Amino acid sequence: MTGDSRTAPGRPANERWDGGVVNGGWKPRPGAWSIGELQWIARMSDKARANAQGTSDGYIYPCPVDRRCLGALELDAKTFQTLAVGSHDDDDLVRAVTNASPALREGRYAFEPSIFRALATWLRSLWTPRRSA
Repeated sequence: MTGDSRTAPGRPANERWDGGVVNGGWKPRPGAWSIGELQWIARMSDKARANAQGTSDGYIYPCPVDRRCLGALELDAKTFQTLAVGSHDDDDLVRAVTNASPALREGRYAFEPSIFRALATWLRSLWTPRRSA
C-alpha cells in the first residue's frame, strides 16, 4: 500500500500524515503503508511524532518492529524521532531519513516488517547448494 501523505476522500482517517482518529482512538498509518519505497517508515514516523507530543494513545515507539527497522536504517530511535518531528511531509521525511541513514546511502538497507518473512529470507541466504569438486 502506498499513498499520498494527506487524506484522500473515502479513505480511513489514519491513512494520512500523523495518523488519525479511527473508531474514537488515534491510530498511526498501517504498517503496509510505504513512502519512498520504504516500508514501515510511515507508521513509525506517526508513532514517533505522537510519542514526542505525548499523544500516542498507547502505541509504543519504538516497538520491536520499529527497532528492527531502525537497525536496518542504522539509526537510533531518538535520531529517527528528531527527523520525524522535524519533517513537514512524507517527501521531507524520506529525504531526511535517506540523508541520515548510512544503510540507505550505501545501499545496505534491507527491511522486512514480518518477522516470519525476514526469518525465511535470512534462512534462504544461508543455504547455498554444494558443488562437487
